[in-house]
Amino acid sequence: MANSSRKGRRSDTGRRRDDSGSGTGRHAGAGHSSTVRRDGTFGRPASLMGRVLLTVGAVLWMAVIFYLSSQPGEESATLSENLCWMIGSSFVPGYRLWDAGRQAAFAASISLAVRKCAHFTEYAILGLLLSGAIGSHGIRGSRRARAAAVIGILYACTDELHQLFVEGRAAQLTDVLIDAAGVLTGVWASFHFVHVLVWGAFLLYAAAFMSFTLLGRTPVEQAVFEPKPFTALRRTFYLEMPAAEIAKQFLKEGPRAIRDNVILLQTESLKGLVLNVLLFIPMGAMLPGAVPWLSGRVKAPATRHRPAKRGFPWKALFVCAMASFLVECVQYVTRLGAFDADDLLCNLLGAVIGCCVTGIAGVITHKLLQICKLY
Repeated sequence: MANSSRKGRRSDTGRRRDDSGSGTGRHAGAGHSSTVRRDGTFGRPASLMGRVLLTVGAVLWMAVIFYLSSQPGEESATLSENLCWMIGSSFVPGYRLWDAGRQAAFAASISLAVRKCAHFTEYAILGLLLSGAIGSHGIRGSRRARAAAVIGILYACTDELHQLFVEGRAAQLTDVLIDAAGVLTGVWASFHFVHVLVWGAFLLYAAAFMSFTLLGRTPVEQAVFEPKPFTALRRTFYLEMPAAEIAKQFLKEGPRAIRDNVILLQTESLKGLVLNVLLFIPMGAMLPGAVPWLSGRVKAPATRHRPAKRGFPWKALFVCAMASFLVECVQYVTRLGAFDADDLLCNLLGAVIGCCVTGIAGVITHKLLQICKLY
């Protein structure tokens, strides 16, 4: 009798679990919760703030696409030429020194590729926003992907039809295919949002970094080699007493000690030092997230209420230091700049700041996502 009663209780417990898990129970679909299935098709919707932000963002981006498609052919061509000029001046050495004819020929050679990439990018963003907006309403998995893809591709078709009524514009099947590929890419990225966001930001930073340090420079007649540290600091500041004495006074008097005993000699040199620090802050901040094995050792796993606690990312700092050293060597060999030990120190300081910012930014992002109930 005792065994049969235990079996009965177990079967009742299992039946209740099955009813609650399959969403066929008495309270399934009550309130704001959606039916939960094993395939992840449905899930709990986001908060009202999350639904409004994601939905309004998708609608606003559709309005931006409609506005760009409403521009006449001449205005659209002018916008493309300006974008080509920005690309040339940022990534082509000596582009600004070219004559107008050569610049126009370069812009014409890349104009088609730029326009098609713009089509792909704007619809990839639309696919990302549509997938997020649909997912915020509790639709998950393949249903979410299919709904976002269908809406995005249909909007691409209507957008091309809209261009038939705009002066100087035309509807092209190739543009619809490119737009559809962008939508599908954006939908795929929405399921891997964090990794895509980190890698996208890192690649944009890498492009800007290469443009600032190498591609956007013109060679000089003779490169400068300065291996002694603190040389640029001596050119920038004049100390009326030893640095140790200034530090002691700073502990007693505060910022007044620096204001009274440190004299700025060269503003341009100071700008160069600050830029070298700022240049490597994004690298130190994004490299641990883009390449997980470069992040610090996990001290405590992530929970629903806080992100994972990690140690200092020494591997990422080493990679930043080697990147700075390599850039300085390339600048000296190609005569695009100078090899300066102070640049290495400033770059390393920026990387340290970026690595420290990573942990703080992770906590803040986690809290914001919790507020919107999107995590």
